[in-house]
Amino acid sequence: MRMTGFRLLGGVVLCVLLASGCLQQEEEDKRDRWIELGQVPAARNTGASNHSPMAVSNGKVFIGTNDGVWTRPLSAGTWSRSGLNGMKVQEILAHPTRNGVLFAAGEYSSGTQVPMARSTDGGMTWTNAATSVFNSFENMYYVFYDLEARPGHPDTLYANMSGNVINVSIDGGANWHLQQGYAEPGFNYPCVIHVPATDNAHVYQGCEAPLDFAWIARQTISANDAANLSGFEYLVYQDTSGDLLIENRRPNALTSAKSSPLALYAGIEGGLLKIEADGDFKWLMRQTQAHTEYAYVSAIWVDPADAKHIIFGGFDKGPAPADFTLYETFDEGKAITRIQSPRRFTFPWIEQIVDTGEDLLVAISDNTDQDSSTLDPLYVFRLAY
Repeated sequence: MRMTGFRLLGGVVLCVLLASGCLQQEEEDKRDRWIELGQVPAARNTGASNHSPMAVSNGKVFIGTNDGVWTRPLSAGTWSRSGLNGMKVQEILAHPTRNGVLFAAGEYSSGTQVPMARSTDGGMTWTNAATSVFNSFENMYYVFYDLEARPGHPDTLYANMSGNVINVSIDGGANWHLQQGYAEPGFNYPCVIHVPATDNAHVYQGCEAPLDFAWIARQTISANDAANLSGFEYLVYQDTSGDLLIENRRPNALTSAKSSPLALYAGIEGGLLKIEADGDFKWLMRQTQAHTEYAYVSAIWVDPADAKHIIFGGFDKGPAPADFTLYETFDEGKAITRIQSPRRFTFPWIEQIVDTGEDLLVAISDNTDQDSSTLDPLYVFRLAY
């Protein structure tokens, strides 16, 4: 059911009734919410939809590109190299409790170095990890796709590789080995991973593995061995009995929030889910292919003071020029507004949203030719909330 053309506070609003509520598109210009920090000098390749390439540390933003890590001040300034030249950086993580400690992960085209590095001086210098799992067939280390620190255990990190087997470090990122001693990480679409601050006894994963079987699950971390994960438990998945639930909608983002400490939020193809601790879940947004836009949700921010206020987005898998799919809700999905784009894009991709404590940083790439194998211009903006 679709309604169009009614007025709300002087602005024309388009409203599409979804399973979760009403998607509203305000056509009035609200670009004054944005401040552009400029185009990053190096480009990105948007071949996977679950990258988290941006972090904030000590008043600076760091972002991963196909040519290393770049940085600039949050206030006035310009972009400059931070390091790891030549490395395709998929992930950047600021350590949650150790000031100035950063991690960058991704891939190298050759097998000479582990594509995971740590900085202990705020991005001035980087040191590559000593060991990780090696792909002897392609003569290179397996690619890192997603990276998480375990709250309360500052030396423990978890990473997703090419499949759903998790890579683990218990020495602050210096050395890595697969859970339970696996020899290979498997081969699927890259998964996403999350360890909530309020549940650091579990690792949560979202995957489409195997093809067309999408799921969100958790594993229990052994009290004696952080690399020993057991008790694999599906929370949301495509039931073999025929109950499709999330169908084959691949998870692209997982997060949690201080304002809703027992919940897990998942961005998937065409939707946003809220999953409770007991496994019950609800759709906060649910699109179908029949809608005029179909967003692969790859970035989520939940207001730390109000769990009903959420900003989330990704990319629209439609013909170019594609819709700008960044959304906002103040009532947990009952009404959803599309945020006005800060500039003209051909195929915009909301890659990540990071809270600075004052506003949000939004990384947006523009896949101008709709070819995931080519390099795309990358921009960073500040967004008032």
